[in-house]
Amino acid sequence: MATLCIFRCNSLHFYLAKYKGFKYSKENIKNLYLCIRTKPFIIISGISGTGKTKIVQLFAEAIGATEENEQFKLIPVRPDWSDSSDLLGYEDIKGMFKKGPFTEMVERAIAKPHLPHFILLDEMNLARVEYYFSDVLSVMESRKRDEEGNLTSSPLITYKDESGQEITLTLPGNLYVIGTVNMDETTHSFSKKVLDRANTIEFNEIDLMNFDSMMEPEETIEPIRISNDSFESTYIYLKECVPKS
Repeated sequence: MATLCIFRCNSLHFYLAKYKGFKYSKENIKNLYLCIRTKPFIIISGISGTGKTKIVQLFAEAIGATEENEQFKLIPVRPDWSDSSDLLGYEDIKGMFKKGPFTEMVERAIAKPHLPHFILLDEMNLARVEYYFSDVLSVMESRKRDEEGNLTSSPLITYKDESGQEITLTLPGNLYVIGTVNMDETTHSFSKKVLDRANTIEFNEIDLMNFDSMMEPEETIEPIRISNDSFESTYIYLKECVPKS
């Protein structure tokens, strides 16, 4: 597993640096990959200009997850978000449910369980995370495996579709949420509830001498198509790691 992880991270590093012109350290790429493998929620913090948003976009693109094939979704967080309706959806005055971008991605991930799907919450602390993301945070703690061994959770949202059929959605095991944050006077701090449910990465390195990125690559580099088996966590609880006697 360790050798396979190093190979994939080296390939991702080569794709980002040589083909896309963005220089990230191999340590940051390995850290992001391992954080995704251990938890479905990652927070990347740091000062502006360190490439927090771009590394997520390029990381997903490098493994074949793009907005075009609906495996990647960028959701800019607005300062006026005070509940989950902008993220999950709401019922209009006609009684019709209007899906939010998060709900749409949940359904896409459920429809294609063998492929990883990514949600990027950009500038996620412009609004108070506990206000608009509390429903998702609570459901994340309920992750478990069903009788077939697939990752599932408690119900995230229940709504009625156009035909009146009741739809209940849970968090699938192939959906990964990554948030980027800046810590300044325009943002909100995180509560312990949020930090307890996330893996955090701090970006503070900026290489202003990266002139190699301006050179055209000698050959076309194709994304590496990776299935969800390479990202889904093997264990949920610590006791599952202990060999049974």
